[in-house]
Amino acid sequence: MSLNDFYMEWLMTIREVRKVENNPYTLDLATSLTRRLTNLKCSMAFKMALYMDPRFSYINSTLFAAEEKEQIQRFIVRTWERIKQLNAENNNESTVLSNTSDKIDEKDDLITEMFGGTLGAPSSSNSTFQQQVKAVELEERQPTSYNVWDHWVKRKTSHFELSAVAAVVMSMPATQSMVERAFSALALVLSPHRSTLGDDTLKNILLIKLNRDVYEQVMPKLYNWNDALPELSSTSFVN
Repeated sequence: MSLNDFYMEWLMTIREVRKVENNPYTLDLATSLTRRLTNLKCSMAFKMALYMDPRFSYINSTLFAAEEKEQIQRFIVRTWERIKQLNAENNNESTVLSNTSDKIDEKDDLITEMFGGTLGAPSSSNSTFQQQVKAVELEERQPTSYNVWDHWVKRKTSHFELSAVAAVVMSMPATQSMVERAFSALALVLSPHRSTLGDDTLKNILLIKLNRDVYEQVMPKLYNWNDALPELSSTSFVN
């Protein structure tokens, strides 16, 4: 269960408890649940998950104060910087961009020489990203049944950085029980008879086993299965 869904379920639990009448523990239990949820929301990761969820964070929403929103926005930017740093370690992106920039500069110099004028300062990609982060709080409100995962998957092209951050946020477990289940699954998969499994194979098996709900959402969108594997077109995850 993601942080967002956990928050939603907790709110519904508080609501159901408050409905119980003629019970001396109703008020104390509802108060305790509300206090616990407030404490959980002190986590910046929790705040970031809720901020990127249009079911909770939308135009004129009172979920976060103005100062909290600014803190969350800075945290999102730092998270993207960390993601970008990790990705840069595995490729030579900086070299490619540098070579491309040199070619563009030569063309610009030629146009200036021929036709005069000056080249305007290019817009900062970081500045554009910060604008997108700020615009999240101006989203329209969505119903509780809204699929937040699909919301960010569909924006992968127009909001690449935010989509990458959302993928990390939506993958965060809400409780330690997820970690405990992972260790239990590991014990089942890595049995004495399968002790020679390679690290990559073991990792991939656990990835699917522990993310079955996400797996069923993602798999149909990875490929055009009807064209690639016609014989599987009748299976449930294709249709």
